[in-house]
Amino acid sequence: MQGNAHRDFLIQFSKALLKFHKTLIDTEKIKYEKVNGRVNSSGEFLRLLMEHPDFQWLRSISQLVAQIDQHVDDTEHLADKDVQFFKHAFEQIELQNDFLKKLNGLAGINSDVLVASFQLQTMLKKVH
Repeated sequence: MQGNAHRDFLIQFSKALLKFHKTLIDTEKIKYEKVNGRVNSSGEFLRLLMEHPDFQWLRSISQLVAQIDQHVDDTEHLADKDVQFFKHAFEQIELQNDFLKKLNGLAGINSDVLVASFQLQTMLKKVH
């Protein structure tokens, strides 16, 4: 990658992560509501996202998206090291907190989880 390609990649990576994250949140909500009943308001749902243990494993993705966006906004010249840093950061998220086990569980509820995961992994395979 050269020039603006690093910036373009990180912007697209952030968008793909955001889509993946939203799919996971929506599916985790479905799972939560099956056990606990309907979430009645967006405020209640926001509280669950911020505080409930069932959603805790997703917070690191939220943080990573924010970090990527902030870095892209604040850094004039992006390089391979920037792309590698954020790729590695996501790979570390995948390794923590039974991430893949939880991901597979949600994939059984919503096949869109697999689609979003596949799109993200395909994007990351292009980075060396």
